[in-house]
Amino acid sequence: SFWNTFWSLSLVAVQRNVVFRLLTGSIPNKVFLFRIFPENFTSPSYTICGLEVEIIKYILFDCPPKSFVWKNIIFEFLWLTVTIPDIITALSYINFYDIFYVQKSDSAAQMIVYITLASIWKSHFRSSFDSTPFLGPVIFFQTKKDIASRLEEGLIHSKL
Repeated sequence: SFWNTFWSLSLVAVQRNVVFRLLTGSIPNKVFLFRIFPENFTSPSYTICGLEVEIIKYILFDCPPKSFVWKNIIFEFLWLTVTIPDIITALSYINFYDIFYVQKSDSAAQMIVYITLASIWKSHFRSSFDSTPFLGPVIFFQTKKDIASRLEEGLIHSKL
């Protein structure tokens, strides 16, 4: 079943957390946080774009700095015909068949997407709670490092 597939995924905690929250529609947003913690969140506006949005798709994918990260990850690692809506669909169904092809043969599209989503989530979380700016180029560079690190781990395991 769908949830058995989800729970069987080989993900680190932050990746599993954000994928679960995405699938269940429970990504915290400033509008919600302002409503329940007005003393801690002085505005319902989304600090990255200044909009009042509750749409998870926008928060994780369509906000311009986050879209920048996704588009650069697609260009760097995935097949150039992959789009952000393709990634959203793959995540929604935990089915990466349509974005299977990657530019580097030693990587997997699903691993790249999960690492990117986790990087965006961590930075989004920091921007919401610590007022750390979300800088697309910085997040993209960190995500590239995280993917490279994961690929190196895979190479080490394959040699054991």
